[in-house]
Amino acid sequence: MPAGSRIADAAVTADGRIHAWVIGAGDEPVRAYDPASHSWSLEAPAALPGPIPFEGELVDEWGYGDESEVAAGGDGLIYMTWGVAGPEFRLFAYDPATRRWERDAAVVFDEFVFDMASGTDGDIYLLTGSKVLRFDVDERRIEDAPEATAGFNSLAAAGNRVFAAFGGIGGTGDAAFYDAARLTWSAPEEQPGMEFGGWAADLDGWLYGVQIEPYSFLVVRDPAAGEWMAGAGPPAPLGSDVLVADGNLYVIGSGVQNAVFERKP
Repeated sequence: MPAGSRIADAAVTADGRIHAWVIGAGDEPVRAYDPASHSWSLEAPAALPGPIPFEGELVDEWGYGDESEVAAGGDGLIYMTWGVAGPEFRLFAYDPATRRWERDAAVVFDEFVFDMASGTDGDIYLLTGSKVLRFDVDERRIEDAPEATAGFNSLAAAGNRVFAAFGGIGGTGDAAFYDAARLTWSAPEEQPGMEFGGWAADLDGWLYGVQIEPYSFLVVRDPAAGEWMAGAGPPAPLGSDVLVADGNLYVIGSGVQNAVFERKP
């Protein structure tokens, strides 16, 4: 990665590669990591079409910033959220096959997105704190959803249209499950760490998250016991996302070093 750059967010596409959005990389903002060859390649699409960044937010000259969230849809596109001046937010679509933005695919909505996850139904799910909104990639519309009793800032797909929300807003350290088919929330579960938020992924029913402050350990949920535990930490204080690809758990680096660490469960 270029010196001084770091990864804002990343998504796994249908070909198994990890696409990462890089802040501070100039005209090379998108990189792809191939788990098979353990190598990075340059994507370098055009600048993000049309957003106006929040005042005071860290943004590079290509329009990407700290508040960008990405997830891959069942239509082969990668979707990115971005805020604009005023109460509007936009959801843009990037085609990794053509390395171009779908300029007519922007969707405008009015809620801040903390995290996004890809659903088993091919749709995108957006965590807005106490809600998980469904974005229908075919109809290009966002559907409302019921509120949880708490707010969260990290989301992971945890089954067939079931999602785990982590990192209770306000330092609660809670987690809860949202059933998108039944539109219901589970009771909150207390879990170790991630009181400041984190990133999460599901691997064979096990849930993994990385505590944000400090990036010191993984938080793991045993699906059989329904219990949370503190796992081993990544080998360096890194973490802009936790993803599953090629049967491995990947922690994407966002610090001075930009790297990918694999960890078998």
